[in-house]
Amino acid sequence: SFSQNVGLVAMTKVVNRFTIMFGAIALVLFICSPLLARLLAPTYTPVMTARLSAYLRTFSWTLIPLVWMAAFHGALNANKRFIPGQLERLYQSIIIMAMAIFFSARLGVNALVVGFCLYILVSTVSTGVQARRYFLPSGTNPLRSPHIHSLLTMIGPLLIGYGAIYVNQIVDKILISGLESGAVTAVGYASTLTDLI
Repeated sequence: SFSQNVGLVAMTKVVNRFTIMFGAIALVLFICSPLLARLLAPTYTPVMTARLSAYLRTFSWTLIPLVWMAAFHGALNANKRFIPGQLERLYQSIIIMAMAIFFSARLGVNALVVGFCLYILVSTVSTGVQARRYFLPSGTNPLRSPHIHSLLTMIGPLLIGYGAIYVNQIVDKILISGLESGAVTAVGYASTLTDLI
């Protein structure tokens, strides 16, 4: 129907606009990661600051698939398909645990980094495949619609927070991995409790 096609094109415009916007943010994060690392952790040694900067660069690109996942989840939830969104945590747990178990001997703490990046890819592809019928290709420029601009202005902070939560959890785990045994587990439990609240 006509109204359904209008909605599908609007969702596609939102994704296109957010991809451009968060691509720019990811580029700024990538370029400014040394400065951000010094601002986020001013008491770190130069070695730890360089390590944090490398992690910020690694995770900066994940903003784009996180935006796509948010749009895919929104489209699925709007159409009463809630299970794919709930499977995301399962994917995250399984992939990161598998990477830690099978590759931590070779990669060390970087197994968590690879696991998180792999989780982002798997989850984005999985939800994208399930949400593909709710998006239509559009021949118009998404930057010109005032409705899309208004929507992005309202939900932009939400998506920034959504992406920051995931990146922050992984960076936390990486940075505390050098502490005594059980520290990563304790932060993981604290993160789970925070998610429940």
